[in-house]
Amino acid sequence: MTGSDPVVRRMSITRREFIRTLPDALGTAEFVVCGDRFTVAAYGRTVEIAFVEEVALQIASLTLPFARIELSFDGYDAGQIAAFMRRFDLYFQRGGG
Repeated sequence: MTGSDPVVRRMSITRREFIRTLPDALGTAEFVVCGDRFTVAAYGRTVEIAFVEEVALQIASLTLPFARIELSFDGYDAGQIAAFMRRFDLYFQRGGG
């Protein structure tokens, strides 16, 4: 899928937490970091992930960090993107309740 719109997630997460979880979410520690961009290339396919820090949410004395995560896929079909996102979302999901 070249040139398609990126998959976007808004997460309550710091850059440090994101980087710590990313290898498990990707299933590999093999990725290139350039600032707030992370690139994973394997088997002729590429995923580019942008971490865009957003304004933190303030609720009374609680401050929650927020980031916009943009994932751009090259060489992936729709099924491969869906499988990638299932794993990615699973590793970044937060419990609540």
